[in-house]
Amino acid sequence: MLEVLGRGGMATVVRAKRRVGSPADVALKFPHPEVLQDPYALEAFHLESELGQSLRHPSLGETYGIEAVDGREALVLELIRGVSLHTVHERLLRPSADERDFFVVASLVAQVAHGLQALHVHRSSDGTALRAVHRDVTPKNIIVTHDGVPKVIDFGIAFSAVRNFRTATGMIKGKVSYMAPEYLRGLAWDHRIDIWSLGVVLWELLTGRRLFSSSSPTQTIQAILSAPIPSPKKLRPEIPDELARIVQRTLARDSLERTPTATLLAAELEEFLETYDIHEHASGAAAWIDEITAPAASSTFERAVLSTETSPIAHTAVISSKRSR
Repeated sequence: MLEVLGRGGMATVVRAKRRVGSPADVALKFPHPEVLQDPYALEAFHLESELGQSLRHPSLGETYGIEAVDGREALVLELIRGVSLHTVHERLLRPSADERDFFVVASLVAQVAHGLQALHVHRSSDGTALRAVHRDVTPKNIIVTHDGVPKVIDFGIAFSAVRNFRTATGMIKGKVSYMAPEYLRGLAWDHRIDIWSLGVVLWELLTGRRLFSSSSPTQTIQAILSAPIPSPKKLRPEIPDELARIVQRTLARDSLERTPTATLLAAELEEFLETYDIHEHASGAAAWIDEITAPAASSTFERAVLSTETSPIAHTAVISSKRSR
């Protein structure tokens, strides 16, 4: 093991070199010992391994399985060299911001949407549709490689309806600011909560601001449930109308009115880019990332670090009915 990449409430991630196997450079995710005493967390750990190993898509971080390391079980993950969209977002309001921002962001988010679609329609080895949902699509969980390819990481709280994976009663999983209204209300939910989350990410990248950020989690939840959602054009009038409309459709509070699939979101973004005759390639995105994050990006090494973080907010504090599935 070479260095600690990060520590969270549930796990520590380190960079390591394998003596055998490929690739040689990997990230090892060690759940904290007390976490493995929790049956829900243990189930999540094994689901993350099982689901991750069977998923293969350019915009999804790879998982290689569980291995014993120094007497402890660790999840072996792809080591991704790049910067998170969180880092990108922090630097987007630079003085030299121009329209190119919008087009590169649209291209990156379209690729992420394709990756999420691969997750949503993924099937088990026997052909059973898993109906998997990521549940934690946030800027920190999207890494853009130094080659300009976005990758969704951290399947630590992913949900599979078929596997009947459960969340401890009274707790919600994920980052509150990116949670969909129906999830917070405890209503029936599906893959469209990921589309909402990606819509929030897209809104924030286009504006350089946070969409739902209050002084307390309870206020943030109330904003998600009832506060007006401004068009990104109100903050950046130069954003093209069609791009703003695409964003707003992902943020429909009624999931039936929301962009229904990640594939459709990707198609809408790609059609928008075609309309403007924009053909962003990975090299263009890589140059853009380097430009707006320099000098921080020059030696940045980011990877999936935190997962299975349980929000301390009880469902009963913010909703009036239990989740039905």
